[in-house]
Amino acid sequence: MRRGYFLSVLAFGCSCAQAATFTVSNINDAGDGSLRQAIIAANAAAAPPHRISFGATFPQQGMIELFSSLPLVQVALEIDGAGREPYLMAFDPSNSFTLLRTQRGLTLRELSLNFGRGSGAGGCLAGEGAGSTSLLVLDRVTFSNCTTVVSDSSTAAGGAVSWSSSALVQVLNSRFDGNSAVSLGSGPAVGGALSVNGQLRVESSTFNGNNLNGGFVAGGAIAANAANAAVVEIRNSVFTGNSAEPDPVASPTGIGGALSLNCTTCSISLERNFFGVNRSRSGGAVFVRGNGGVASFDLRNTSFVGNRAAGQGGALFANSAQLAVHQATFFDNRAPEGGHLYVALSAISELSNSVLAPVAEGSGAACSIGAVAALAVGNYRPDTDVSCNVSLPGGIPVADFRIVGVNDQQAMPVLAFDRSSLVVDGADSSRCLPDDARGAQRPQDGNGDGSVLCDAGAYELPYDDRIFVDDFEALTARM
Repeated sequence: MRRGYFLSVLAFGCSCAQAATFTVSNINDAGDGSLRQAIIAANAAAAPPHRISFGATFPQQGMIELFSSLPLVQVALEIDGAGREPYLMAFDPSNSFTLLRTQRGLTLRELSLNFGRGSGAGGCLAGEGAGSTSLLVLDRVTFSNCTTVVSDSSTAAGGAVSWSSSALVQVLNSRFDGNSAVSLGSGPAVGGALSVNGQLRVESSTFNGNNLNGGFVAGGAIAANAANAAVVEIRNSVFTGNSAEPDPVASPTGIGGALSLNCTTCSISLERNFFGVNRSRSGGAVFVRGNGGVASFDLRNTSFVGNRAAGQGGALFANSAQLAVHQATFFDNRAPEGGHLYVALSAISELSNSVLAPVAEGSGAACSIGAVAALAVGNYRPDTDVSCNVSLPGGIPVADFRIVGVNDQQAMPVLAFDRSSLVVDGADSSRCLPDDARGAQRPQDGNGDGSVLCDAGAYELPYDDRIFVDDFEALTARM
């Protein structure tokens, strides 16, 4: 999805013909000019949707310390930091509360919510509306150190954000750092950063160090339980150091170290993403399941590096899905079964121009796949691991992939290969995508031999690219 299209969707979702605008002018918890007073006024005003904007007198990156939760939002509302980048947090993080709750559609722009603590749903933001009309838009918003906790059989959902409505949730250019959902009782914990129940679109966002705690945990960063015909699209985003590792209790279950995408006949698209050093029991980075149906799952220009699963699928676990993989990169992932890929009860329509580089030390074989791909071309595997060949015939064996390391010189990290590697200019030209994980044009003459050919994997090496910073050791130091 291109940014222009995404922004047009945001404009549609926010219903920007506001009936009234209220201005926040100071950092006070309450009183005239405060955010609290602006919400009270918006709730009381007729003919929503309304807008709250931070004015020129509000300090740049001003901190609003809240002594109690903000008023429940009861109207469709946009809260816009308007370039002031306000920082909201609980006054006492050790004894805090959900910062913001709403029963209607909500748009947040250019602000930061931090150190909230919810009881069940949403540590910093809880959407309590029902139905398909309460849309959520998060545009340049940061959530950090938000937590939701339960101690009974209920669900701890969304360490930072829980959205109970089946309406579309859109996340653009936002960050989620160090959020968690915790179940101290017998209930599950889902969505360390974000829990949604409907359609989801994520663009150009970062999820780092989010986690779950409990006996059943799903989605260290994002848990999406989508309905029939729902669409889940995640693009140009980075997921690192997220965890869905269950407590070592009787029959613990953990799925999706970064993503748990659970639906029936939904459509899932992951394009131009990076998953590094995420952990779970099944699906170290991504868990996809067509629950009672078959989920359509399309994966393009995405890298999986250093992810871990204690059971199956070090990088990816797919169950009851129609899977298509185009120019993906897998390296140093680990699981006893399916170090890179575990695919069960699923069909693979295509797996093309992908790099299945060596798994991590101590891992089982790279692939555990229960179906033969209808089309498998341009793929590379280690010459010592034939596990992928059964389902992905024709994989090209490689003795040395000549991996340089993780290059994070731009917003999108990629696994870089030396220009002498077989994967450079080594893809099947008939299945070459038009661009790579960073949006660079394909094909290019990466090895400098005068032939302009497509690379296998998520990254297209340009011939003049001399910036190779090996940050792989730093990336994996947290494992």
